[in-house]
Amino acid sequence: MDTHATLKLELRDRLLELAREYKKVCGHAAMFFLNMLAQWEPDEIVRQLVLSQMPASGFMKLYERRRLDATVEYIAAYESKWRPILETEVTQAARRRLEKFGFNGPSGGWKALRRGAKPSE
Repeated sequence: MDTHATLKLELRDRLLELAREYKKVCGHAAMFFLNMLAQWEPDEIVRQLVLSQMPASGFMKLYERRRLDATVEYIAAYESKWRPILETEVTQAARRRLEKFGFNGPSGGWKALRRGAKPSE
């Protein structure tokens, strides 16, 4: 099996971990996300979610719970292992979305956002 195929299998496992974490945090399964996993390649799932104009409902639920570290955007932006199978456009868009919602990365954490404040445009 080549490196890209191996990375795709590992990314699928990582996305399943995110689905399990989402269920723990939000109290219900991420059915739309799980359906995507059953039908699409994992790198395409990341691409579709990150490059969508609006964040997915799961992203917003995790944002409300201050758990953006459990999002597809987080792994695209900050887990360098996936860079060989994710386009630069995807990793950059993921980082921008996280920053827009006040998350500065693994070491920077959250910007001081007032409760109820809207993310910057």
